Amino acid sequence: MLPGARALRNSQFAILENRADEISPRMSDPIVGLYEDWLWLDELIETVSQEIEEISQN
Repeated sequence: MLPGARALRNSQFAILENRADEISPRMSDPIVGLYEDWLWLDELIETVSQEIEEISQN
């Protein structure tokens, strides 16, 4: 993972909280949803990568 992506991921909620006066709840909700999707995809990618590694060793 790129260092910039990791920094963004780690600070996502802090950014939303600190910018609450600038980001409407209507905009914040989809951003949080996309963040949750991002985490789910990372988990899925990690799982598939591990499966591929296991298959390649057999």
